[in-house]
Amino acid sequence: MLRVILVDDEKLSLEQLEYILHKDSQIEIIGSYTCSLEALKQIQANEPDIVMLDIEMPQKSGIEVARKILDMQKDIFIVFITAYDEYAIEAFELEAVDYIVKPFSEKRVNKTINLIQKRMNDIHTFKQQKKFFEHNKIPVWKNNTIRLLDLNQIYYFTVDGKKAMACTKNESYLINETLGQLEECLKKEVFLRCYKSFIVNIEHIDKIIPMFNQTYIIKLQDLAIEIPVSRHYSKQLKELLNF
Repeated sequence: MLRVILVDDEKLSLEQLEYILHKDSQIEIIGSYTCSLEALKQIQANEPDIVMLDIEMPQKSGIEVARKILDMQKDIFIVFITAYDEYAIEAFELEAVDYIVKPFSEKRVNKTINLIQKRMNDIHTFKQQKKFFEHNKIPVWKNNTIRLLDLNQIYYFTVDGKKAMACTKNESYLINETLGQLEECLKKEVFLRCYKSFIVNIEHIDKIIPMFNQTYIIKLQDLAIEIPVSRHYSKQLKELLNF
């Protein structure tokens, strides 16, 4: 069940949103407010999953309310609903999950809800997967079977098309996480993001070959692959290995 708070100084707009959202059995509207100050109090007290928020309102704008929500550091999805599209860039800088321009349709609102449900599922999966990292394990896929792999067996992580892969000395396995998610979970002193499509296990590094313009090539033990280190990541490599 997704708990939602609606905030718009236009009563008609609130009623339209309520009508659309009430059709979804997975949505619970826990508050509907025309006053942004009152809405902010209720958001802080109740910590909803979603806040659907108008931008231009008296007293405190939707942008100001969004900043306060971000300060809470909670998993609250912000959706801006507005008659004006000139705020789009600022809205996404505030990590809004979506930006709906009025007049909105049922199809458009449902698209946003589906997007949020997917992101919530991804967050839940990520939190579950993170528990394995605490035990130095990672769940991987091979031939439609899940295997728990020791992280120290992994030489590097990469991507193959749209799929992320964990690569050992002799095998490669599909993984559910993105490289960005892996980077957050892996031990920084062991695993190094060295390129947009590579994370390497430094314990399996054999050689580091300087190239041009502060870039490098990493060669791993027992493997022929040459892994690039971009200039963007070269500073981290030098700090980690102290050279």
